[in-house]
Amino acid sequence: MSIIKLVGHKAPIPVIQILYVLGDGNYSNVYLTGGKRVLATMTLKDVEVQSTTLLRINKGTLVNQHFIAALGPTRSARHRISLVCMTDGTELSVSRRRWKVLLETKSDDQVILKTARPQ
Repeated sequence: MSIIKLVGHKAPIPVIQILYVLGDGNYSNVYLTGGKRVLATMTLKDVEVQSTTLLRINKGTLVNQHFIAALGPTRSARHRISLVCMTDGTELSVSRRRWKVLLETKSDDQVILKTARPQ
């Protein structure tokens, strides 16, 4: 089982418990299964290098590929935005450059939607 040691957090966290990670400068907000959130004093890059399961979908977000429920585009007033829908219902935007990489790593149990849920 793969674990991640978070600086500023006492115990290492199993990767299988991490849904996604949002970066905030030199800090990372790690969202876990069960709705818990942990603040770590490390950058997204520091978290990313510890696991191949966590995929970067934009400049400030890593997702655990095992918790992706669906992938799909949606339209805003001006732009076409690609979204990742997580198993907990969270929708996260994907940068256009990372979209193709994300599709290549998609597993068979993940669904690609023609349109994601409206916001």
